[in-house]
Amino acid sequence: MNGMKECISIMKKTQLINGISYHITNPDDIIQKNLIEGKQWNNWAYKTCNKLQKQYGLKHLVNIGSHIGTVALPLSFVFEKVSCVEPFPITFNHLCKNIKENHLTNISAYNFALGNKEDTVYFIDHTSDRLLNNSGGMHCLTTEDINCSRKSSYLLSKEHKSQMYRLDAVDIDNFDLLVIDAEGTEFELLLGAKSKIEKNKPIIITEIWNNNKRKEENLSTSCEDVFELLYSYGYVYESFGKARKNDFCFLPNRA
Repeated sequence: MNGMKECISIMKKTQLINGISYHITNPDDIIQKNLIEGKQWNNWAYKTCNKLQKQYGLKHLVNIGSHIGTVALPLSFVFEKVSCVEPFPITFNHLCKNIKENHLTNISAYNFALGNKEDTVYFIDHTSDRLLNNSGGMHCLTTEDINCSRKSSYLLSKEHKSQMYRLDAVDIDNFDLLVIDAEGTEFELLLGAKSKIEKNKPIIITEIWNNNKRKEENLSTSCEDVFELLYSYGYVYESFGKARKNDFCFLPNRA
């Protein structure tokens, strides 16, 4: 914890990127290095959300797995309301500092994980070589994940923990755009959001791990399972420009 306090105390800020300045804690981190270079992280998601907002008059963005806010914060200028969900406490604190220092008043931030049950989650060790310069690769681990050796649980650390809830059970509602980066938990997250998705019919942008990655992380679901679940909710896949290889956009079928 002392190391974290020291890290925060030496933070530097970037120049404005789409109107937002970010605190930098690790200039070698892949995401923060992009910010130092003045680049919008996941520019496809940022541009696609902007386009969708204009096209459909969207008002409330929910960003699950918002990390330090690189997608959600600049989009707060075009959405009336933004809800950020970030489970890892250290990253959540970094997110809150970025929100505060940019004087953004239409963003609510939540420090919990989302899945298909209420549970306690732990995390892989943020000091491991794997995450040292890739903070975006953090995984939440339930006891079941740990027992089944899923999602690199061999790197488990119990230094930090958080709670997991179903989106259907928390005080986040009336949203029309859902952006998800859940590091392999997208199937369970969508299961736990069924009622609110069917009620609100938001446009959904989500990362979906490919089957090679899912096999490597010993997941019990396939990429096709996620697609089929969204199809069962009445969604259709829609291509918007050149997305990152595992990012997909789904629109509610209003036919």
